[in-house]
Amino acid sequence: MKKFLLIMTIMCTLLLSGCFPTGEKAVDKAQYSDIIGIVEEINNFSIDNLELPDSYPESLPKIRVTLKEWGVNVSDIVSDGAVIKETKEYPSDRVNDGSYIVDMFDNNYFVNHEAGKIYYSRFYNNNDYNDEELTASTQHRIWSYIKATYADDLLDVSELDGFGKEEALQRLRTIFAELDITCFGEPLIYTVTAEYANSLENDRKLSASDEFYCIVYPICFENIPFIYDAQIGIEGSDYPFAVSNRVEAIVSKDRIVELDMDWICGNEYEKTENVQISVSPEDALSVIVSAYKDRKLDCETVFNSCKLVYIPIETDGKYSFTYSPAWEFSGYIKHDDGSVVNLDKTAEIVYADTGRRYIGNEG
Repeated sequence: MKKFLLIMTIMCTLLLSGCFPTGEKAVDKAQYSDIIGIVEEINNFSIDNLELPDSYPESLPKIRVTLKEWGVNVSDIVSDGAVIKETKEYPSDRVNDGSYIVDMFDNNYFVNHEAGKIYYSRFYNNNDYNDEELTASTQHRIWSYIKATYADDLLDVSELDGFGKEEALQRLRTIFAELDITCFGEPLIYTVTAEYANSLENDRKLSASDEFYCIVYPICFENIPFIYDAQIGIEGSDYPFAVSNRVEAIVSKDRIVELDMDWICGNEYEKTENVQISVSPEDALSVIVSAYKDRKLDCETVFNSCKLVYIPIETDGKYSFTYSPAWEFSGYIKHDDGSVVNLDKTAEIVYADTGRRYIGNEG
């Protein structure tokens, strides 16, 4: 009841201040004041440098998409013609009555693929790794760390010596063209130098020749991303499993070390009923702030970004999904054990039409 009254008080304040516009929506920054007052009462919680969108559409359509079915030789395209030594088929754990194929190559790489998904990586069949396998394993671990932690400073790092970002992107574009994929937004490019890689705790140190880019392509509809952050677990009662829409790649000077493409949509999107964006960014923020007010936070939690996204709300149990607009607030949780500080990524979702908080990684 206390939370309900708190939310209603804020919503009424916003309503009286004219926060619910009827056309292209503009935000009055002064409306932050009531929310800020509550934030200041919450231990270890802040909205540091959080800028809410100045304008946003009055409505957006729901989008129905179908997972991409591959009409080409996926394994040959992503492996650059490596020889397949064995092929196996397994039941899909993602869609009803589906299956996925695993092709293993003679160079210790493999690719598994099914509708909407391709994963290309190195296969480790024992503990006796050679130098190339150890390097690839270290690159994979570093990328896993970057995905989980707040390492956005790597987005602004200059290019690797002798291996530019455009060259790395072109390798991926060639694969996308052969696979007939067009649903991408602008890529994020993380530059991982040997100096940065070796500053982390790794069993193997990397040389300058091992430096690489981590590249993430979000899946978008008219520049609004579908949920692609792996940290968001979609566990609401209306959608029972996690969805991550993106392409992730590790690209070194010599090769594509790893390519992970998941929940890739076909090129045709179907617009269905319009959804009114009746929940402003301030309204959505008040829901998030209220959700944290009575919680005991052992670590500092900071939200510093807000944007419109599409989240899945319906599925036919196999290849088709319907997405609806929502507000995503993202930031980080600071873990400080006295010797090492990690900023782990976190996010919260609020439906843009109902104001209901999405049950995500907070459970």
